[in-house]
Amino acid sequence: MWLNVFFLVFVMGIITSVVGVLIGNGINSKRNNVVASLYEISAGMMTGIVCFEMIPKSIEISNIYLTLFGCVSGVILVLILDIFVNRSKKAKDNLINTSALIIIISMSIHNIVEGIAIGSAFVFSLSLGISILILNLVHDLPETIVVGIGLNKEKSNIVKKLIKAVFLGMPTAIGAIFGIILGTISDTYIALSLSLSGGCMLYIVSCDLIPSSKEISKKKIVSLIYVIGLLLGLYIIKI
Repeated sequence: MWLNVFFLVFVMGIITSVVGVLIGNGINSKRNNVVASLYEISAGMMTGIVCFEMIPKSIEISNIYLTLFGCVSGVILVLILDIFVNRSKKAKDNLINTSALIIIISMSIHNIVEGIAIGSAFVFSLSLGISILILNLVHDLPETIVVGIGLNKEKSNIVKKLIKAVFLGMPTAIGAIFGIILGTISDTYIALSLSLSGGCMLYIVSCDLIPSSKEISKKKIVSLIYVIGLLLGLYIIKI
C-alpha cells in the first residue's frame, strides 16, 4: 500500500508544482492585483479545507483536546520556521521575492506535514485519503503560482526553475510514508496528523498569505477573493 500511495502523491505533487511554477513564471510580477488575488484565493481555500474538513475529521476520530493540541503545535512549528527564515535572509529586495522564499521553505516543511496527514488518511479510508490528497493539491496550486512569480525575477533558465518545482513537490510524498506508518499504529496519530497540518496551514494563511496580499494591494475587491476561495474549498469538499 505504502508504495502505491507514495508514487501517487509523488507524481501528483510534482505535476501540481510544475504547472503552478510554469503559470507563475508567465505572469508579470508587477501586476500586484493578480499576485494579491492569488494569495487571497489560496488563503481562502486553505481555510476552508482546514475548518470544514481536516479539523472536524480530527475531532471525529479523536477528541477536541487532541485536535487543539495538534493545531497549536502546527502553528508553533511554522512560527519557528518563519522566524528562522526572516533572520537568515540578509536583505529583502522586494515583497514578492521575500514572500516567495518564505512560501518555498514553508511549503517544503508543511508539505511534509500534509503528506503525513494524507498517508494517515489513506490508512483510515481510501475515500478520506483521496479527498485530502485532492484538496491539498488544489490549494497548493495558487501557492506554487506565487512561487513561480517570485522565480520569474531570477536569471536562471526555465529548466532550473522546473527542477526547483520538482523538489517542491517531493516533501509531500516523503511525509505520506511517515503518515502511513503512524496511521497503522493508531487512529490517534491520524487525528494528530490532520490537526497538526491544519495548524501549519492556518498560520500560513493568517501570518503570510493575507498580510502579504494586503501590503501588495489595498483594493477591497481583491480582499473579497478570500471569500471566494473559502466557498470554493467548501464546494470541493462536498462534491
